[in-house]
Amino acid sequence: KLRAGVSLTSTKEKEIDEIFTIISLSFDKYIISWQNLSYQEKSRAIDALFFKIKELVGNSLAKFILEHKEILRASKTLGEYKPVQAIYELLESKIDQNISNFVGQRIAERLKSQNPADFRKKIEWQTRNVLENIRINGTILGFALGCIAGTIQILF
Repeated sequence: KLRAGVSLTSTKEKEIDEIFTIISLSFDKYIISWQNLSYQEKSRAIDALFFKIKELVGNSLAKFILEHKEILRASKTLGEYKPVQAIYELLESKIDQNISNFVGQRIAERLKSQNPADFRKKIEWQTRNVLENIRINGTILGFALGCIAGTIQILF
């Protein structure tokens, strides 16, 4: 509504607008104060932030496990757990069995029609290419992440 220029009419919308304004002003103040910190202060702040994030994630995970412990324990398999069942049902609703059978038959016919030696060489070549690409991309990604981590260490 704000983007369209429509005025806020309900109290909930006004409250949301006020909260958004407070959050945006807080971010502005945070950025300005961060720039004024020394290296040691920034390091302590980052360490405290990571500690707090680990604590929150750990507490949330522990709370979730405790809440669902009995349900998980009562389930013989993970597939019996309701959220997992919902995912399975969603996937099953999206898969058309006739199409799956058709695709499976075409793949089987194609595989039977190929010379086994040629098929093996083709698979080996394609696998080698994929593995080389993974290796190269992993090296590039590792280098980039290392540069970023090093830059962050130097700056903060």
